[in-house]
Amino acid sequence: MNFIGNNCKIDPTVTIGDNCCIGDNTIIRENVVIGNNVTICENCVIGDTPTIWGIESGDDEKFNRKLIIEDGVTIKSHTIIERGGLTDASRIGKNTDIGSFCYIGHDAQIGEQCLIFPFVFFCGSVTLHNKVVVLSHATLFNDVVLGDATTIFHGTNVYRSTEPEEKIIGENGDTLKEYCRKKNFLKRSSKTLQRIKDLEDTINGKDRREHQEKIQ
Repeated sequence: MNFIGNNCKIDPTVTIGDNCCIGDNTIIRENVVIGNNVTICENCVIGDTPTIWGIESGDDEKFNRKLIIEDGVTIKSHTIIERGGLTDASRIGKNTDIGSFCYIGHDAQIGEQCLIFPFVFFCGSVTLHNKVVVLSHATLFNDVVLGDATTIFHGTNVYRSTEPEEKIIGENGDTLKEYCRKKNFLKRSSKTLQRIKDLEDTINGKDRREHQEKIQ
């Protein structure tokens, strides 16, 4: 038995499996297929029209493709997920959890058992393999492919694809090892600059004392 909240708008073309819960004020647009035991919380837009530069919105072939949400998926409140525009369908794999206030762009291919924290932004055609973790405020740019069990840290910009089990962090999308090496270099550089400054202060202080002695 399914639960549909108040003020939901669900297109007649939508297919919903068993034991699903749709929260209040959620909109589910055309050509969305929802599996069993799926939870979609309040104020979501599911199967939104793809936003693709260079393609007119009147191109029915591009804009009437699908979004497939497999069994056991949870989508938290205020999240927007676009359907396919360049491929046959966007897809959210089994038992994946998507946090609140996420934006999942067109043609996303998200594997099984992924965990996407709140405030994550996917550009178009992003692919996640299985058991990927994306922490809050990360941005995944067009066409990146994340290997199995990749971890994307808080606030990271991801410009490139990853190998399985990579850990990516920082505004430049560095590996964890690269990021730590840069931080250590900056820390060492900061200490070196401080030592130079201290030495300059010492020299300047000595010069002032010698100058005062000459005056006296």
